[in-house]
Amino acid sequence: MTAADSIRAQFQNRVEEQQTARRPVRPKSLNVTDSIRTYFLPPDESYRSVVEQAMFRSTADYLTGHQGFFVQNWQESPMRVTAAPYGLQGNRLGVSIDRQNYTPWEHLIEPDGMIDLFDVPVAPDYDRYVVPAGLAALFSTQPVVASIVTTTREPDSTEPVSAFIVDQGNYGYGLTRGRLHQRWRGGREYSLSIGYHTSDGFLVAANHDSYAYTGRWFEPIGSQWGVAISGHLTDNDGPLRLRPDIGGAVIERNRFNRSLEIALYRDDSSFAGNWSLAYRYRKQQSHLNLLPFRGRYDRLGHGISLRREQLRGSWLLAAEITGDWERYSESSRQYERLSGEVMVRATHATISPLGLQIGVRSVEGWLLLPQAAISWRHTTGSWRWLLTARYAERVPSLEELNLERNELGLYSGVDYVELGNSQLKPERQAIASLDVRLGRPERSLEVMIAGGQIFDGIDWVAGDSSGVSRFQPTNGDIQFLSITGRHRWQLGQLLAWHLGGSLSFIDYEAIDDRPYTPERNGFAGLELIVAWPQKRITFTGYGELRFVGPYEGYSGRLLGNEIVANAKAELRYGSFRFHFVAENAFSNFFEAREFFPHSGVYNYFGFVWNFFD
Repeated sequence: MTAADSIRAQFQNRVEEQQTARRPVRPKSLNVTDSIRTYFLPPDESYRSVVEQAMFRSTADYLTGHQGFFVQNWQESPMRVTAAPYGLQGNRLGVSIDRQNYTPWEHLIEPDGMIDLFDVPVAPDYDRYVVPAGLAALFSTQPVVASIVTTTREPDSTEPVSAFIVDQGNYGYGLTRGRLHQRWRGGREYSLSIGYHTSDGFLVAANHDSYAYTGRWFEPIGSQWGVAISGHLTDNDGPLRLRPDIGGAVIERNRFNRSLEIALYRDDSSFAGNWSLAYRYRKQQSHLNLLPFRGRYDRLGHGISLRREQLRGSWLLAAEITGDWERYSESSRQYERLSGEVMVRATHATISPLGLQIGVRSVEGWLLLPQAAISWRHTTGSWRWLLTARYAERVPSLEELNLERNELGLYSGVDYVELGNSQLKPERQAIASLDVRLGRPERSLEVMIAGGQIFDGIDWVAGDSSGVSRFQPTNGDIQFLSITGRHRWQLGQLLAWHLGGSLSFIDYEAIDDRPYTPERNGFAGLELIVAWPQKRITFTGYGELRFVGPYEGYSGRLLGNEIVANAKAELRYGSFRFHFVAENAFSNFFEAREFFPHSGVYNYFGFVWNFFD
């Protein structure tokens, strides 16, 4: 060994000793949710790489690699981001971020029950998964047909994990995000994130601004106790313009979503189980101004839960009892109700994991609402499949039941009416899915099938009588089947292409032609990577074609049936990444939403900096 080799070896030994000393000495508590994710959501199924290829601005961009979802982004909706799982409109998509369920809420003119995915914080996200209903039940009790599950990037030692991301673009667009996550040797841990988004919008000035903050702090108490405090805040302001082509109404739209959870944990001495007692607070507000109309809609909720988690042999067990109180306020009216739930989850942690969920919920005004789900993943050789099934029931929201009748003049005279429906019945969902993949992740063929029946489905239905549009929630059976295929082929570290397409068959009993429900989607993407490892430089070029089949708007206008091209160039140097994105690169003229035509190329540029990593 030369003198240089000896010095290098001594340095490496010191580094290894320092890294060992930085590792936390207190074992982490058992977390069944994290363990379920380990067994059912392998890293090669994360949508993180798909998102990083293209532009990432909102939670809806997780779905760019899943053609079974119909996504309308912030320009198309307009100033809204929505996603319809398997083409199904309404409140049927769940979001779970780092063990917390996010249910943003807003009352809109022309309501559709869908969540605005721009109201879901994205700064803390790292790995992202799209899961069907049966598997979603292992992460959340929300009665949904599909869910987005995301996680933060946890540090391997006490070195912090960080990111600072900036994007700028046409029409005054800007998106800035930052996150920081650190763990101490004694078990103390925190994660913080902040995001700011602004845009003037295309075609007309919108002056949209939004803020998002998230935080979590865990403080150990002694060797077995601990307190965790977590919460989030989103605040959004900006007008919503209807029919700018004919001088339609300009509606001032302001809303916020706040949540807080305080939990007390006690670990078993073996750290193979724990008890937790948690309190939850939620405050949501949606204000609309269209003089003389002033809509004031508020939701307030308090909840408490007792949870037990335990590892018994190869079984991960979790049982939880929750109680909630909620209040919906509109103008001077208030409506309240109580609810409670008992839920048990069990996962057999083997090479072919099996997940089970069973529970029952009771809501004031209704008796017992059962839930049950099963998920089974199996891998053999180059084959991998996931089979899931779920039955769940969803009660109407207080807004859907009690919304006051409003008559507005959006274009001329009184031409718009909205109201609730006190006769609504609970929605019952029976859904199954099968995902099959053949081949390794870099060269694979995948088929995803999801379908079922929703009995007494709750949907906002748009009707028209004598020139007056009427929106009201209604029950109606729904049958659906979605078939999605994807192919990926990768040549070493140089070239990769992706192909995908989806067919959806949806039959609404209460709606003849459901607006914004395309039955066909397609996708093709090509990625080129050129690396210069000696200089820590990597160049990536990416291009894609997206096709959305024909569909109609509320006024019967024929939309979709268009191919749109997007492109991205990225230069990575060490911990920096610089990118440039061109959307609608061929400058097509099309309408994704009624009366909001697109034309020209939309350009964005920005960087990512992992400043502590």
